[in-house]
Amino acid sequence: MNGSIDQKNRRELLRAWGRHLALGGLAVFGGFAWIRTKNAPRDESCLKVDPCKVCQIYDNCSLPKALSAKARGKETNRAQSR
Repeated sequence: MNGSIDQKNRRELLRAWGRHLALGGLAVFGGFAWIRTKNAPRDESCLKVDPCKVCQIYDNCSLPKALSAKARGKETNRAQSR
């Protein structure tokens, strides 16, 4: 009879450790996510960066997105030179 009580206590102990480990992991993950968003840049201009302009093959690219980016760049250069 005493053996089944020890086994039950061990199970409860392992379950409690598992719950605490899961809760701790969730808290650590939440803390990292919170710190990451807290330190994120608030400037929206970084969200508007055109990936084509930083591409290594931008000058020779013929994809539609790159062509429209090149056209926008030419229009901007014309407007600035006036």
